[in-house]
Amino acid sequence: MNLILKFLVQAINTVDGRRNSAQFYIDAATMYGIEKAEKKMNRKVLKNRKTVSLADDEEWNGDCEWIYLTE
Repeated sequence: MNLILKFLVQAINTVDGRRNSAQFYIDAATMYGIEKAEKKMNRKVLKNRKTVSLADDEEWNGDCEWIYLTE
């Protein structure tokens, strides 16, 4: 039964029997997957940043580039 429901949602793109009524759910699941992957990747980056010690006049910006505050 579960397999039949997955087929209906994906192949026919339906939740309630009308064509293209599942597009919202498919888009939401895709966005959720992307956000989950980004959070996982961000956790790894933040963990690596904690191991690196910076000088007093340096800090991380969003793109992982060095910023010199004395300039």
